[in-house]
Amino acid sequence: IADEATSASDGRMLVAQAAPAKMPPRLTPDSKAKYGGVFRFRTERDPSSFDNAKQNSQRQFSALIHDKLVAKYRQGPPKCNMLPLEPIMAESWKWSNNGKTLTVKIREGVHFQKGDPVKGREVVAQDVVNTFKRLMKKLPYMRTPGKLVKDIVALDKYQVQFQLKSPSTEFIDIVFAASPAGITAVEAAGKDDVFQWEEHVRTGSGPYILELYRPKNILKFTK
Repeated sequence: IADEATSASDGRMLVAQAAPAKMPPRLTPDSKAKYGGVFRFRTERDPSSFDNAKQNSQRQFSALIHDKLVAKYRQGPPKCNMLPLEPIMAESWKWSNNGKTLTVKIREGVHFQKGDPVKGREVVAQDVVNTFKRLMKKLPYMRTPGKLVKDIVALDKYQVQFQLKSPSTEFIDIVFAASPAGITAVEAAGKDDVFQWEEHVRTGSGPYILELYRPKNILKFTK
């Protein structure tokens, strides 16, 4: 996480996102807690898509199979107005001195799920580049922050650089931690840029795999 100094005089008030947040202590598991089993919940309709770049995709399901770069801190309420950001697929991030360049290091050794078309390959920087370029092109929610972006490039296998037209204090929060910001494989978009979830449901690196889907009946995910 960036530790470069910023000042109010030059308009680069990036401290809220750049300074490491003081995390509250993690919750300790109850010694009597029982692990395993099946968690069931009801949904009103079948998912029309798992494509994060589609306006009406069912993201409560997509979030099970696609991890994000960061998440809002999830281990109890922190004692601050802004929820700290918890690194997930992003190992670290750093702002340039002028506040216009954000370099993100993604974790090494993160793999997509085992299945076609990715076959469990490693997640790389180009997957992150393609994910956010596609979100900013297709999803109305992402078009506003997308207007700030000059370019998104892969510096190497594990580093992604977001080049902004002007500094933004909220960029990480509203882009990386947004609900549709799950990273999908380059292969997911397809030649025509249409995400076919039946074919590409295994293009996520999240904690669950879609094992069974019967329309109007059941969606079953396996850890």
